Amino acid sequence: MNTAAYLLALASPLLSVTALAGTKAATSPRIIDPPAAVHGMVLFGSDVIYASHIPMYHAPHDWQALFQVTLTHPTVDAKALYLHQIASGVQPLITIKPLPFVLPKLLNGEVHSFAASLYHGNFEEDSEELMQGMTVTVKTVLFKQHLSLDMAALPQLTYFLIPTSLTTAMLVHRISAPDNFDQIVQVKAVAVPLPTTPAGTVSTVVFPGVSDTAAARLRAGDAIELTRTAEGWSATISAGSSPSAAALNVVEDFYCTPGPDFYGACGVGT
Repeated sequence: MNTAAYLLALASPLLSVTALAGTKAATSPRIIDPPAAVHGMVLFGSDVIYASHIPMYHAPHDWQALFQVTLTHPTVDAKALYLHQIASGVQPLITIKPLPFVLPKLLNGEVHSFAASLYHGNFEEDSEELMQGMTVTVKTVLFKQHLSLDMAALPQLTYFLIPTSLTTAMLVHRISAPDNFDQIVQVKAVAVPLPTTPAGTVSTVVFPGVSDTAAARLRAGDAIELTRTAEGWSATISAGSSPSAAALNVVEDFYCTPGPDFYGACGVGT
């Protein structure tokens, strides 16, 4: 199947978001398979490890996808090596470069693991290769959404909340229109219990009145106040010192890359 036909097939509304915030991934029609490719991902987490697919707006990389994963290697403790990179408690940029595989087979549950190399930094830029021959096994597909050049922008800044320990979590930006951005920030609970989500789910954090642009994105030093809603969380941002009512502090803005190519870093003022 050529690229045009593949994109046309993916335009069906049945193949949009298949794992809504706060709900388990629903059964969906089989995603049509593109060719095998290298699907780079960002790793994050500590008690539980997660992977975020580095997307593009064209096949075969046109999916935002979040996974809960495990790391193994035949001769090395892969998880321990990963955890050593985050021993300070501050999440650095850790990426994986898999051997080519068919991403929709992973999203559909037809395959559950793939081989990859582990990098400190972005494997496509300046980075240190830490390990080859690691096996990444997907325990849960937390979220998957097809991306296209004609998709609408979200009306307000939106993230997924993913707890990674008793006191820390990650906020993963939900990608929409082609001039959007891919971002993950580390947050820490402030004197209140960290919001939790059921296993195998994600919750949305929406910032009413804040535009969904890279210029308005979360940054290190921001304090976030949360209010529970039926759909997830409504949030407000206070830059600089944290107010006493804040639930979360952004402690590290370790990954941000702009669309439509999702290459390079988000600018300081954008």
